[in-house]
Amino acid sequence: MKVGVVWDIPRERVFSAVEGEGAFLHYRSLVKKLSVKRIDKLSKDEMLYDISPHSPIKAILKMGKYGKFRHLGSLGMSICFVCEGGLDLSIDLSGRARMVDVLAPLLILKECGGYFILEPKTPINPATKVVYIAGANRAIVESVYEDIWEFRRI
Repeated sequence: MKVGVVWDIPRERVFSAVEGEGAFLHYRSLVKKLSVKRIDKLSKDEMLYDISPHSPIKAILKMGKYGKFRHLGSLGMSICFVCEGGLDLSIDLSGRARMVDVLAPLLILKECGGYFILEPKTPINPATKVVYIAGANRAIVESVYEDIWEFRRI
């Protein structure tokens, strides 16, 4: 059984998922089943994404055509914000993220219907460095992948 949990400390919320059983947002005594917000196309006016400022500058500049950029400071939380519709994409191509930073939130994303590309694909150990693109829509993730994946550092 695979289980993922991310604690949103400032908002006193917990995101969780059990493989095959869905993803959930827990707030006080309330539990809400998560489902990603579907966006059908890339639109500069509508896209909101989080990209690590440590990602290669060429990737950051190329992402400007996709919309508004934010950096939240927490990889796990930015992936969870994709799950609840607060962000369209979460990206880190810097090669600084560790497997342990993203496995739980990526399981939560998968269980709420999202899609991601991760390299390397298999967990080697918790300290293994990874790069990823995560979003609600497979077509959009793959489009962004085609534009910027070559700039990743791993």
